[in-house]
Amino acid sequence: MIEPKVKRVWEKDFFTDMIDGRLKNAKVINQNFSCEENFEELWLEECIFQNISFLKISSKEVVCKDVLFQDCDFTNFDFSDCYMERVQFENCKLVGANFSPSSLKNVSFLNSNLQYCNFSLTKLANVFFEKSKLVENSFSACKFYKCEFQECSLEKSDFLDTSLKAVDLSTCDISGIRFTLSSLKGAILAKEQCIILASVLGIQIKN
Repeated sequence: MIEPKVKRVWEKDFFTDMIDGRLKNAKVINQNFSCEENFEELWLEECIFQNISFLKISSKEVVCKDVLFQDCDFTNFDFSDCYMERVQFENCKLVGANFSPSSLKNVSFLNSNLQYCNFSLTKLANVFFEKSKLVENSFSACKFYKCEFQECSLEKSDFLDTSLKAVDLSTCDISGIRFTLSSLKGAILAKEQCIILASVLGIQIKN
C-alpha cells in the first residue's frame, strides 16, 4: 500500500480557494456545502479532506493526486472517467458510487462502505481494499494489477470477465459472488471458499 505524498497543507475553504476547479496543498475540515455545485473539472492535488460531505458536488471530470479522504461521504458520487493516483479513503461512505470506467493507481480503501459500487471496465493497479464493505459491487470486465483484498465483504459481487489471477480473496466473504470460470483461474482462495464455489458449480465433494 502506497500512501499519498502530502508534504505540506494549509487549512483552506473548498470554494473560495479553488481556482478553475483546482485545489492544491489544502486541508479542508468539517465544511458544509449548502448548495449544489457542478464543476467541468475537479482537480485535487496534495490535499486532506476530513468529515466532508460531497453529496452536493459533481464534476464531469475528476482527477486526484496525493489526496487523503477521512470520514467523507461520497454516496452515489459519479467518479466515471476519473483518474486517481496515491489516494486514500479512510472510514468513508461511497455507497452507490460509480467508477465505471476509471483508472485507479496506488489507491486504498480502508474501513469504508462501498456497497453497490460500480467498478466495471475500470483499470486498478496497486489498489488495496481493507476491512471494507463491497457487497453487490460490479467488477465486471476490470483489469487488476497487484490488487489486494483483506477482510472485505464481497457478497453477491460481480467478477464476470475479470481475471482474478494472483488476487488473494482468502480472508474475504465471497458468498454469492458471480464469476466466469476463466475469472477464477489463478485466484488465491481459502479451502472453505473452494467448497462454497464448488457447490455453486454443482460439484459434489465427498469426505
